Amino acid sequence: MDPDDRTPSAIRKSGASIVSYGAPVLPGAMFLVSYLPDGRPVCGLPGCVMYARRTIFDLVLPRLLANVPVTSQWLAGLGHGGSACPARNAISLTAALERASDFQPHAGAAAVSFKTITRFTITRRINHVIYTSLTRPGQRVMVDVSQKAFTARTASACGRIRMSRECYQAVESGTAKKGDVLGAAQIAGIMGAKQTADLIPLCHRLNLSKASVSFRLLPELPGVEAVCTVKCTGQTGVEMEALTGVNIALLTIYDMCKAIDKRMVMKDIHLVEKHGGKSGDFSFDGERKDGAAEAPMCDSICGSLRDSYGRTIDYLRISITDQCNLRCRYCMPEQDGISSPCRLMTFGEILAAARAAARLGIRSVKITGGEPLCRPGCPDLIGRLKEIPGIRQITMTTNGLLVSRYLDELLDAGLDGINISLDTLNEEQFRQITRLNFPLSQVLEAIKRCSEKLPTKINAVLLPETEDQLIPLARLACFLPVSVRFIEQMPLGENVRLKLPGAGILCWPA
Repeated sequence: MDPDDRTPSAIRKSGASIVSYGAPVLPGAMFLVSYLPDGRPVCGLPGCVMYARRTIFDLVLPRLLANVPVTSQWLAGLGHGGSACPARNAISLTAALERASDFQPHAGAAAVSFKTITRFTITRRINHVIYTSLTRPGQRVMVDVSQKAFTARTASACGRIRMSRECYQAVESGTAKKGDVLGAAQIAGIMGAKQTADLIPLCHRLNLSKASVSFRLLPELPGVEAVCTVKCTGQTGVEMEALTGVNIALLTIYDMCKAIDKRMVMKDIHLVEKHGGKSGDFSFDGERKDGAAEAPMCDSICGSLRDSYGRTIDYLRISITDQCNLRCRYCMPEQDGISSPCRLMTFGEILAAARAAARLGIRSVKITGGEPLCRPGCPDLIGRLKEIPGIRQITMTTNGLLVSRYLDELLDAGLDGINISLDTLNEEQFRQITRLNFPLSQVLEAIKRCSEKLPTKINAVLLPETEDQLIPLARLACFLPVSVRFIEQMPLGENVRLKLPGAGILCWPA
């Protein structure tokens, strides 16, 4: 019937209740939908359905035929998509079409098959690309959970977004132009978790009892880690709600900060743990049963190492070579090389050890030597270490002589920080300590270049002959963005006698 001015009152007199007179989709603003007491729908169709290629009726008809109630809330939701917007309306239409496989028509209604509905939709040219994959009855259905018991369900998911240092500082200080980034992302993540059924086809709508989103700032990345925890008492799990909440939260961070950094990368999004349900509990351990590549991990789910005082061990030093291009007398013998009874670990072995350490809670790795840059492929190794799930920070200790040559490669590999050894600013003392004729300016240039690109520390060993250098070295921190650390001399080097338990006296050859 045509929904003229008299139609609404006539429908009410028939005993039907009007759901809506009008819809936020053009064409079809005068569309009317109502239901008789026995559940049969009565619709008023505007004249545009006779000539327009797509109207509000094309969106509503599949729901009516599939016995999916048309509500005012659902109609209002169509307004987010604008004029007959296929992208937004497809969500609701998909849900209706999926229900059609179980279609039981009302008394007096004509039997209509799932294939017929789909063909009609294609004929009306609404999202025909999407629905061509739904032509076979029962091909895609929502899982029936009606026989499952109501149990307490909990799920947590985690993810990160990596950003530039400038962007990170804006998030941390709350100075982003769009306002409180994490505050907005928290609300968005909670709302996203609650609306999962509207975003993911065939996902059950759940009555959540809890949805929370928390963040952890990661200055070493730099970036932000988001964790979403969801609870409910229901017949199916809440894993998708937790994952949706994390994704929406990270997307909101991107939207709030894209004016600063468009190269932000969302990564490591995964289910952390879940409890309840027939399948039992799950806790992510970073490993795949099928032998595929390892998935990412978060702090909340990985193991941890602790020392005898209960302190968490999350830092690992890896010496990749015993060779060095200096012969510092407190560290190395004067002759070239060190006689190694065993071969060096291959890069593959180093990576395997680092993966095992990451699963035990190691988060930071320091690359050392000898001089690590003396080993070919050092930047490549750093890049591969940086890809290991759980490893968040890779730094390196070096004497600085080769840094300028490899700095660009190190930055591309993702090096997060560098320690450069420097014991004196006196040229003659530098030659005496290193026992080689390399210019001090080469190290100073490396320090300057590194300090402009990444966090830089200077390691100075305290020696009796360099006592007058303490103040000049400390003053470097006044002129460059570096940290200066003074280190106790280790009992190594020439003519150092070490008494080991159960062993004789070891003497380093002069």
